[in-house]
Amino acid sequence: MKLPWFIVVLLTAIACRQNNQDATVDYDTIRPKTKKSENLKKPEQDSSSIELTAFNKDSVDLKILEATTYDTSYFLNRFTTPENRQLLKLSSSKSELTFGMWKFDDSLLRKNALFNWLDHFGTNKTAIKWLKPTVLGKNHQLVIINDHSMIALSCGTKMNPRAWMNYQRFNFPGDSLRFVLTASPQAKCKWFKVNSSNQLIKCHP
Repeated sequence: MKLPWFIVVLLTAIACRQNNQDATVDYDTIRPKTKKSENLKKPEQDSSSIELTAFNKDSVDLKILEATTYDTSYFLNRFTTPENRQLLKLSSSKSELTFGMWKFDDSLLRKNALFNWLDHFGTNKTAIKWLKPTVLGKNHQLVIINDHSMIALSCGTKMNPRAWMNYQRFNFPGDSLRFVLTASPQAKCKWFKVNSSNQLIKCHP
């Protein structure tokens, strides 16, 4: 018995459609899946996070709890590159203070920067003569002068010069201490020379 021609055509179309469905490939099942972790950017390191070990090692023990960078137009900045200076705000359990360190390629550059700075010291641009006692301002001040660097600190409370000398000695042993300047609020500063035994010898103009 022969089937009518239109039935044959209909059956052929159905069969072809079924074959096409069987041959369809789900590419989602074979496509390699990208790991989400590869597309995630690593979090950037917090630039304000400062390593505190140098301040709190046993031989120094300044008890600094927090340190953050700050930007200021400090006079000594004009004598160094950003890579050769560090400006920080330090916090301990008792006080807060500002810390500045400037490094120089040699002692002549440090000396040039120092004497320019002494002509424009502090926010009031006070002129200080070498080794002469001078009133420096309302805060406690401490300046440590080394062969190739200088450290300047300002605080509302009294600081321990010996502890900060140890900070310099034990963190930068190749950069010898030369002079230390200390000052109390509204009082004349005092100058000291550091001898080979790291003792403070008071200077006189």
